[in-house]
Amino acid sequence: MDPSVCSHVLQTRDLEESHTGENLGAIRVDAASEWGCRVSDITTDNAANMKIAAKVANIPVHLNCFAHTLNLASGKVLQIREVANMLAKIRSVVGYLHRSTTAASIIYLQ
Repeated sequence: MDPSVCSHVLQTRDLEESHTGENLGAIRVDAASEWGCRVSDITTDNAANMKIAAKVANIPVHLNCFAHTLNLASGKVLQIREVANMLAKIRSVVGYLHRSTTAASIIYLQ
């Protein structure tokens, strides 16, 4: 594994209360206090409660997860009627190529 790409998890906790930003922020403050460390930045999903938690925990840098943002954006694009129609046509062509040995042989010979 590339040492520059790693994740460090100090602990996990069960949170039986509601996952409000205030509760999540308080848990982060308690964990940092227990470990005697200061959290300088945090990456989370784009949920409002996570943004509030970062503020409550006084974490100066809050980054939205790029993969989550990309997933949300691609989901919105797929809701556009024209895009959905185009994907349906592409699926139809691909399905035909998978079912037709003649068509597949022509495609794969080129």
